[in-house]
Amino acid sequence: MADELRLRIEKLVYGGDGLAHADGNTVFVPYVLPGEEVRAAAKSKRKKLIWGELLEVTAAAKERGKAKCAHFQKCGGCHYQHIPSAEQLRLKKEILRETLCEPGPNKSSISSRNRRRA
Repeated sequence: MADELRLRIEKLVYGGDGLAHADGNTVFVPYVLPGEEVRAAAKSKRKKLIWGELLEVTAAAKERGKAKCAHFQKCGGCHYQHIPSAEQLRLKKEILRETLCEPGPNKSSISSRNRRRA
């Protein structure tokens, strides 16, 4: 695993992290926007999942704004401050829609697996 990753953010996921892919791994990076190109440092890895730390936005999205809080990216309390309100709403709706539309486990396989046997 490379310590520094160059990524293109595909979308935001629940919690505000950006999702990208690198070398067959799924990477999560906070404080980014879809379409941005970033440099990130790998902080932790579990199987094919990497959690990164944003080092630099090399190509910013046009929606990126300036965060109002001086502690943005330091305290971890507000992952959306760099996004204007209207864009936040659009992105959060997209995240919710995707979350609710994700296919769940096959009910027939669950019921047969959990069935008691006599």
